[in-house]
Amino acid sequence: MIRGLAEFLRERADLIKKKIRYNVVHKTVGYSEYTQWDTTVSFDELEVVDFDELMNQIEEFEKSFQEK
Repeated sequence: MIRGLAEFLRERADLIKKKIRYNVVHKTVGYSEYTQWDTTVSFDELEVVDFDELMNQIEEFEKSFQEK
């Protein structure tokens, strides 16, 4: 059975996607000479595609046709 590229990549989505943590300023609090923090910050995650891994998976897909 011949699979399409989209299906092949969908099966390997956990290899291709990665999460990036970044800081988000939620509220400005004020300045303390003890802590020296003037904001409250938390970490949020953004899910992005790892381009290098995507290209590797496309190469694997191409190789699957050459083996047959």
